[in-house]
Amino acid sequence: MPAAGNRNAPGSRIAVRPGAAAYRWLTDGSPHQVGYGSCSECDRDPLGAAAGTAPGRVLVVDFGLLGPLTVSDGARPVAVSAPRQRVLLATLLLNAGRVVGVDTLAEVLWDGEPPAGARGAMHSAIQRLRSALGPADAGLIGTRPPGYVLQLGDSGFDVREFEVLAARGRAAAQAGSWSHAAGLLADALGLWRGEALADVPSQLLRQREAPPLEDLRLQVLGARIDADLALGRHGEVVAELRQLVAAQPLWERFHAQLMLALYRSGRQGDALAAYQNVRHVLAGELGVDPGPELKLLQQQILAADPALVLTGNGAAAPAPPAPRPPGVSAPGSPGVSAPGAPGLPSTDAPGTAGPAAEPGPGAPAAQPGPGDGAGMWAPVVPRQLPVAARHFAGRAGALTALAALAAEAGGADRASRAMVIAVIEGTAGIGKPTSEP
Repeated sequence: MPAAGNRNAPGSRIAVRPGAAAYRWLTDGSPHQVGYGSCSECDRDPLGAAAGTAPGRVLVVDFGLLGPLTVSDGARPVAVSAPRQRVLLATLLLNAGRVVGVDTLAEVLWDGEPPAGARGAMHSAIQRLRSALGPADAGLIGTRPPGYVLQLGDSGFDVREFEVLAARGRAAAQAGSWSHAAGLLADALGLWRGEALADVPSQLLRQREAPPLEDLRLQVLGARIDADLALGRHGEVVAELRQLVAAQPLWERFHAQLMLALYRSGRQGDALAAYQNVRHVLAGELGVDPGPELKLLQQQILAADPALVLTGNGAAAPAPPAPRPPGVSAPGSPGVSAPGAPGLPSTDAPGTAGPAAEPGPGAPAAQPGPGDGAGMWAPVVPRQLPVAARHFAGRAGALTALAALAAEAGGADRASRAMVIAVIEGTAGIGKPTSEP
């Protein structure tokens, strides 16, 4: 894969960005391909050779929404400055290949409050958008009842390219090709130029579309860091992870990656301090404790678990499994280890181990085994209330007085014993139940 810095260089075989290859013919009498230095270079490229079979000009059309909205036909930027045109284009791009109804477009265009003449105004805005795109439009926006459709074809669209590169990067990580995965995921993240839909003036559209894109970006970022950790780049990602946990304090995955990176950098104390930090954050923000994966990672760090250390080939060092809390699987078991970082418990993948199971009634408390590190986990303490008192307790003086009254009223002959009635008074809650002496 070409280096990121050469992606847009003249003569590069990848024009504009990876995957952006919209070849459209604009008759000008001579074959030419944008991004190549000469027609001879164009002829040596399979795509260029195919393009050379007919007279015309090959044009690269590129759309971008991962940041401010951008449109370019090759090296020439296309200005789409009118606010309504930007909203319409962004909406059609995000629904590329699908018909978007007139009512849906009007709702987005006027933030849920379309005026009475919205349909006519929107049709005019579509025509002006087509004019603004000029040659780059070339039939991209079509009219289909009950609305409009944008057909990208082979045009470059950064959102689509991001998803493709991210999927390829994850597949490489699953196959254990960490270097390839790190490169693909870094290329995917390199397509981002800022906040998605940053200058699209539709609050409704941004609220609907921007958060899912941002969540996907963070997931891909976490996968790229997993690959870096698997490649032994723990020292290089510490500073980046500190920024991430400050910006995304509730994403436990980034906290776990920071703990692992610090530990592998020989900073065990800092790794444990990072755990205390996330524990305080979660308790203060949500009133909850860290998840079982973070707790397990803390125990592994305390025990200096060899499973957290990388060998020369990027795999976790083999070692007998350390003792685990009840109900928590060992690292490397299905659903626990993150695919990108050996020895790192996953904190956001589905199917991870659940919280430790509570011992049943009568179950023995967990005891530290031989060789356990200090502070592994304490024996399980039964959470039971004291049993109810079976006798009147704490009033020995009152009981003595009652017994004396009964003895005084009675005699040696039990048949002649008189009934004794005694009244105990006092405020509520001090313990005045009657008791037979």
